Amino acid sequence: MPKMVKIEANPDFKPNATQKAEYSAIEKAGAKTVTYQTAIHNIRHSGGMYRIQPEASATATAATVSAPKLAEMDLQDLKLMMVSLGVKTEKQMKKSEVIKVIETKLAEIDIVDDDETT
Repeated sequence: MPKMVKIEANPDFKPNATQKAEYSAIEKAGAKTVTYQTAIHNIRHSGGMYRIQPEASATATAATVSAPKLAEMDLQDLKLMMVSLGVKTEKQMKKSEVIKVIETKLAEIDIVDDDETT
């Protein structure tokens, strides 16, 4: 099944005198659902009168996703995280000690944007 998207009149488009009638017809028609390929074709051939309607659900989902909390992770995931961070382990460690060590190691890591390194 092809990917379906909604296209609508582009609010950033400024029509000239010859395009006003066509653009107002697009605005009155409202959003319509078409295949992705058709949407790209319409956008190119309309000179920018159309745009793909942004998906609200994708934005809301991305904002709510967060990293799992260490206290909620199972023991195998904590072990894997310790190994990936290069933590020296003892034979037996309490879960609270493991979490403290992992948090300390993660706090030492600084991530710098690519623009700042040049």
